[in-house]
Amino acid sequence: MAEEIRRYRKQRRLSVQRLADICTEDYALPIKRSVLANLESGRRPTLSVAELLVLARILEVPPLQLLFPIGQADEIEVLPGRTAKTWYAAQWFIGETPLDIDEAAAWATVNAAAYYRSHERRVHDWRLRKDEVESRQAKAAQAATESEREAHTSAAEAQQQLLSMDEDVLTRERARMRKLGITPPDLPDDLDHLEEKRREAKAAADVIKREMYPDSTESDTKGE
Repeated sequence: MAEEIRRYRKQRRLSVQRLADICTEDYALPIKRSVLANLESGRRPTLSVAELLVLARILEVPPLQLLFPIGQADEIEVLPGRTAKTWYAAQWFIGETPLDIDEAAAWATVNAAAYYRSHERRVHDWRLRKDEVESRQAKAAQAATESEREAHTSAAEAQQQLLSMDEDVLTRERARMRKLGITPPDLPDDLDHLEEKRREAKAAADVIKREMYPDSTESDTKGE
């Protein structure tokens, strides 16, 4: 990390003093020049999270690359006394893959980052399919012949069915996230109807539950 901070600082043509001044003046994080010098030389072996984020911001580099010198070092000490390929260590850090294969089962139940990435991909794929449906519908409306219109209409209907399947998968994935205690990401406006359906289903289920299992107060009142 010390080497990466020094390397990016020099790339940005910043002196150690100037870097310290920016930390203090622009980010309300007082860091003395001597502290940064000790950090770059390795005499100071640790860095706080706030310092890491501020330095990454000033040096215009992803914080990940200060921690894991991707493309600069083949291996790093990822844990005390344990080395790993730099890229694999970085993937572990950002939640792409467990550090050890035997962690995979437990990892899958808590890896919110993986669920968010999957959710983002599904929303992206849904939007591409929605665009295809609208494109086919537009072509059908502008078709010069009946056969062309039927072909585009049929293609639009097929894509619409797949679009509905995509929404079902997305709904199940969001339900899975909630079951694991993970709050799903916000949906774009054109997919908000999925949340509306969920709220309606929950409200209906609550009504049925109250009817089937009235609380003791309601039971006593009815008995009177």
